[in-house]
Amino acid sequence: MSFCGYVLIALSFLASSLIAVQSRGNEVDWGWFGPSLALGVIGVVLARLGSRIRTRHAEMLVGQLDDLRASLDRIVSGLRQLRPLATDEHAALRIYREIDDHFAPQLSRFVDARESLIPIYGLQTYADIMNDFAAGERYLNRVWSASVDGYVDEVAQYLPLALHQFEEAWRKLAALPRPEEGDVSPLSESDPG
Repeated sequence: MSFCGYVLIALSFLASSLIAVQSRGNEVDWGWFGPSLALGVIGVVLARLGSRIRTRHAEMLVGQLDDLRASLDRIVSGLRQLRPLATDEHAALRIYREIDDHFAPQLSRFVDARESLIPIYGLQTYADIMNDFAAGERYLNRVWSASVDGYVDEVAQYLPLALHQFEEAWRKLAALPRPEEGDVSPLSESDPG
């Protein structure tokens, strides 16, 4: 949108200059000059609108990054609290409820916001964090299944593995510098939309 606005501004400037050069004395041909001026005003409006959209998108991405950090913090701290319960036979058989009640919403929240990593930090960083997150999620799903099926030894075996993977994802995410709003460029300047 900004690109189209800048093109309209340039065309307006060129057309107005050509009309001004061809006019005689102090006479202005408003039949041509008015529309070229209006074209410039439309260009300015489009350029400013495009800039505003980019700013809002950048703010949204930074907000989603905060959601990623918060949900991963809750997952890691929750698993650290569950870990001692994994060896208690009665508690291990109820862990699936904890996963449903407390971890499923955080996992969904993380997944919903995960793609904000790509425009901020790039595809490689996204892949590194998501590899650990996905492995942790698979282990947590295994813990859930083992808890439902009554396999206490598997709950005790896979819960630390899930915690380790989520801690790795958390460590990588925490190591990333916090972007300033000016650093986030979610839309390319050459993007005509």
